[in-house]
Amino acid sequence: MKFVQLIFVSLLVFSSASFAQETPHYDVVAEFIRELGDTKNLRDTATMELAQTDKMEAAEKNQQAHAAAIRNCTRISLKLRASNSMLKSMTLMKPFETLIPTIIAWNEQKLNLYDENKQDFKSFYGWP
Repeated sequence: MKFVQLIFVSLLVFSSASFAQETPHYDVVAEFIRELGDTKNLRDTATMELAQTDKMEAAEKNQQAHAAAIRNCTRISLKLRASNSMLKSMTLMKPFETLIPTIIAWNEQKLNLYDENKQDFKSFYGWP
């Protein structure tokens, strides 16, 4: 009899572990809003850094503007990677099961674009 109970309990534990648990919708929305806030903060930082280069002479201005662009591309890349890591730990059930993978795919495309831009800026000055 104990053997049957042990089998029943083990089947119950393993069967529930095989199904992904849905992330509460509030957590998904909160993460998306956090990402929007991060994007705005990064945009404000980039605007402030670019405004600081306006006071420089032309040659120095171009070099500092490119350096600021590389820094901002790096910041955005890091934020996108962190966001994707957080989103990959979340799961939604039907009818929203494709929402998180779609956002992750968009973030990956943005990440590729920012990495390409960063490489272009670096190669313009011959920086490693």
